[in-house]
This record gives sequence, C-alpha cells and structure tokens, in this order.
Amino acid sequence: ILGDLVAVARGLGSTWAGLPASTGPAVAAADPLDGPRHWYAFLPAVRPGPLPAALDEAAAVAFEDGTAIRSELVTLAEARTAFCALLPDGVDVTLYPVDD
Repeated sequence: ILGDLVAVARGLGSTWAGLPASTGPAVAAADPLDGPRHWYAFLPAVRPGPLPAALDEAAAVAFEDGTAIRSELVTLAEARTAFCALLPDGVDVTLYPVDD
C-alpha cells in the first residue's frame, strides 16, 4: 500500500491498475482463538463446590487476593462457561490465551 501511495504521489498511477479484478466469494478469516487451548484467569473470588469438567485438571494457585487458574485444553466457549460457573454473580474476569 505504501508503494502505491508513493507511485500515486509521483503521478505514476496506481500499481494495482494492471491487476485483474478479484473473482469469487470472499473467504472468511480464521479466528486465531478458535480451537482448544489453555486459558488463564485470575479469579478474585471463587464459588465453593465442585469444579466444572473443563477445569477438573486445571492448575491453580491461591493468593491472598484470589486464585490464578490455568485451564486444560478447551475452547474459548468452554472456558467462559467453566470460569463463569466458579464466579459469584456479578463478577467478571478476563480470560487470557496461553501460548505453550
């Protein structure tokens, strides 16, 4: 794109002018967070009770201010559901993808 802007600024015309028009339908972009992966969240409070299936093999470390949890390999939707089941009503946390 920068090369095209420089060419137009010099009065040479677009570098895209000689290319044929695109054909066919647009291809949907892949979501980089789609698919199973580990997820990390810091939960300020955890509801007591059994862990959801998506977190039954999770790694957790308790601190004074909350609990850090790294999930097993799950999709984003499964991680959201599992972490929400642990949280008291009205508490939101950010889920971070873990790149191993």
